[in-house]
Amino acid sequence: MARFTSALSGARAVLLAAAILTLSASQGIAQYGEKKVELTPFGGWYIASDLYTASSAQIGINNSVVYGARLGVFPNPKFGIEGSYSRASSDLELLSSSATFQSGTPLGSLTVDEWDGNLVFTAQKSPKATSFFTLGAGATTFSVDASGVSESKTQFAWNIGIGTKISMSEKVALRLDGRFRSTETDINTSSGVYCDPFYCYEYSSSWYSSGEISAGLAYRLK
Repeated sequence: MARFTSALSGARAVLLAAAILTLSASQGIAQYGEKKVELTPFGGWYIASDLYTASSAQIGINNSVVYGARLGVFPNPKFGIEGSYSRASSDLELLSSSATFQSGTPLGSLTVDEWDGNLVFTAQKSPKATSFFTLGAGATTFSVDASGVSESKTQFAWNIGIGTKISMSEKVALRLDGRFRSTETDINTSSGVYCDPFYCYEYSSSWYSSGEISAGLAYRLK
């Protein structure tokens, strides 16, 4: 519990620092253009990774539907600040046999809630389409319901993404996004061996990665 509380406090501190820095940046550049506010409800596909436990068991997390919304403030045509929330629910299954369970055994479900604060940078703009990339940080809540046991844990995460907006009218645009996200889990999620011409090295990672492809309608509120 102490580790969980410490991780959550650290995530909140990072989010607060990012919010202060991005707010200062937006105030400094707002004078260069008209401020726009956009709301984007979206839906898409959550691309999950498998998990590897300390006992070498492999747990599969199925890909699933993701949905959520983004609210962005764009002080000028080249820069924006955006907050987002998304949710995906996936089935869990054992992919490697053990003394107790066989491969393919259903284990339960995993719900992933993601909160992010992102910087949005316009890469190229034309009369009808605008391409952009994003960089941000936030928090991920993993909620597991397996074998009658329910537990939630919130951890620090970061993400990068690319996308495009295709104008449909003065106030509405079709928005397409692709995101990569990595979350610190505090547990060993994968391990392996890397060899160079001179020596072999064992490695392990506590970061869990996932992808997201989504589409939504961006509504200009202001």
